[in-house]
Amino acid sequence: MASKTYTPQTHNGMSIVGLLLLLIPIFILILWISTFSSNPSASQEEKVKIFSSYFPTFLRKTSSISIIILASAAGSILFSVAGRKRANRIFKVIGIFVIIVAALVLLLQLFSML
Repeated sequence: MASKTYTPQTHNGMSIVGLLLLLIPIFILILWISTFSSNPSASQEEKVKIFSSYFPTFLRKTSSISIIILASAAGSILFSVAGRKRANRIFKVIGIFVIIVAALVLLLQLFSML
C-alpha cells in the first residue's frame, strides 16, 4: 500500500472547512441576537417561538439547535487543529483565530445550557 503525502493545500483546505463550520454557530447566534433585539415588547416565550420559526420543523427544539452549535464549534476546532500542522502562514493565523472563537462559542453555549 502506497503512503499518501499531504500537501499544504490539503491542510489549507482543512483550515477552510474549520472556518466554514464556525460560520454555522456564528450565524445562529447572530440570528438569536437580532431576533431578541428586534422584538423588545414580546415576552421571552414569544421571542423563543419567533427564533425557532426560522428553522425547519425537525430543528425547532432549543436542544437540537444547541447540539448543532456544539457539534459545529467542536468540528471547527478539530479541523483547524488538524489543518494547522502544515498549512501556509496565513492559514495558520486563521486557524488560531478559528480555534479561539470556536472555544468561546463552545463556552458560551455550554453556559447557556446550564
